[in-house]
Amino acid sequence: MLIILAVLVVLGGLVAVIGVTAHNNQVASDNHATATASAHNTTATAQAQATTTALAQATATAIASNYPFSTNLKLNDPLTDNSKGAGWRTDGNCKFASDGYHASESTTNTYYPCSALQTNYNNFTYQVTMNMVQGDVGGIVFRGDDVNTKFYSFVFSQTGEYVLFLYTQEGTKPQTLQDSTAQSFKPHQANDLGVVARGNQISLYVNGQKLISINNGTFTSGQIGTIVYDLNGPAEAVFTNAKVWQL
Repeated sequence: MLIILAVLVVLGGLVAVIGVTAHNNQVASDNHATATASAHNTTATAQAQATTTALAQATATAIASNYPFSTNLKLNDPLTDNSKGAGWRTDGNCKFASDGYHASESTTNTYYPCSALQTNYNNFTYQVTMNMVQGDVGGIVFRGDDVNTKFYSFVFSQTGEYVLFLYTQEGTKPQTLQDSTAQSFKPHQANDLGVVARGNQISLYVNGQKLISINNGTFTSGQIGTIVYDLNGPAEAVFTNAKVWQL
């Protein structure tokens, strides 16, 4: 599947306490004392369990308040094969290898999405590690409809410029939702690209650093995937460690 690239922005080259109290009665007899001791043990156990629960909840809350904003990991895929149930596309442009999932394109002025065809996520954090091995532009897609060529595309050039595109129909010009430069992007090295999509709010991340948040509700759910663009020569990127957390 080769899809003609409609446009690429120009920007320097690339346009989310269980409280336990106990009341112990004082007693005088040995039997009552024994019973009281047992009650104390029971109470201590309950208090310890409550403390453990409270600490666990506090830890979970702390994790959920920071990127990736959830501990509910729905997909953890090293991207060395298709065994995790995501249904990644496999063809001449999208291939698994020992070092990861390769996406490539060799026709000038075209892009190629490699989608996880059996995925469908609504509110989520999606992250994958990308390493461009040839060419200049690659990234991720999300909330996609592969059959109808509808998706968001978050891509980087190797000079650090990034763009968030909105594709609504094959063969038509995509809408540019955001374009800028990320100082935290590492050219010609592995980078963790991330997107947090919650309702109409879309936040972009690279290497755990937030770039920007925008509001756009054109698509509210869909497939995840990867993408590469051939602008001035063949492009190839290797993707590893795809993760999706449900929000």
